Amino acid sequence: MHYKQSRAPPTDVVQTKRLRKHYTIKKKRAVLQAIKGKTEREAAWSEGIQRWTLNDWRKDEESTFAYEGSEKTLSRAPGCPETVPFSGELITFIKDARRDSEVLTAKTMACYVRDQYPEMLDMLHGRQEGRFHGL
Repeated sequence: MHYKQSRAPPTDVVQTKRLRKHYTIKKKRAVLQAIKGKTEREAAWSEGIQRWTLNDWRKDEESTFAYEGSEKTLSRAPGCPETVPFSGELITFIKDARRDSEVLTAKTMACYVRDQYPEMLDMLHGRQEGRFHGL
């Protein structure tokens, strides 16, 4: 008996892109409470979460329960995000340098910031209380 060879992959093998799952602090706390006393395998099977993820959560359990911010957040980063008040000007400088075919290095950008925004560097070095929030 001859079978036709199909060029399509077998139907029992499906390759899908793995998506990274995100868990809230509230979910992490609930899972950590539920898996107390269980082995990694038992905990992973009962909660439907990868073993390595649960292992990382167990290592970081103390700080997860110590966190006092919103339980809806996905990370423990407090406060507002860092902002660079001159980011627009720096991007313009970078684009101009590229347009003019100049060599653009970290040193070049650092010199630009030093020359154009010395008060920012003073604040970053702790010499002056700055008006820039989040740095």
